[in-house]
Amino acid sequence: MKLLNQRLLCYFDEQLNFCCKIMADIISTRQREILKLFLENQTGLTIDEIINSVGISRAGVMQHFSALENQGYIQKKSLNKTSGRPVTNYGITRKGINYFPKQYAWFSEVMLGNLQDELGSERFNAYMHKLGVTVADGLKGRFIGKPIEKRIEELTANHDGIGLRG
Repeated sequence: MKLLNQRLLCYFDEQLNFCCKIMADIISTRQREILKLFLENQTGLTIDEIINSVGISRAGVMQHFSALENQGYIQKKSLNKTSGRPVTNYGITRKGINYFPKQYAWFSEVMLGNLQDELGSERFNAYMHKLGVTVADGLKGRFIGKPIEKRIEELTANHDGIGLRG
């Protein structure tokens, strides 16, 4: 059981690192800085607010906004009418939020460790067994009625998909 947990944690770490490398190639340092401002201000920001925070020209901010918007990291949220020209409020998208790495492996390790401390080893192992049965029940539809060769292919693909390569 402990080996399975370790393998799952390693898989999540590998996937997180892979995703971060891909994303780092797509977004510039300045765009990351702007995106982080949106993450901290999820109600939205205007171009002028970004200019004041980052200290670059309007044209520079517009270029970064265009790139971030085209890649799906930010979107126009609303148009606020003022006495002068209308002001567009931009907001971060789900993709923008997901750009920033999460600490899933660390959190999983802490959570499972605390759960084991709380339940004790015997109850924790019973809980993990029950969890495994629940997962298996959810996957069994992929195997029913298939010949053994197809079951093996499906099982291998499923294990590869969650990082349980052997």
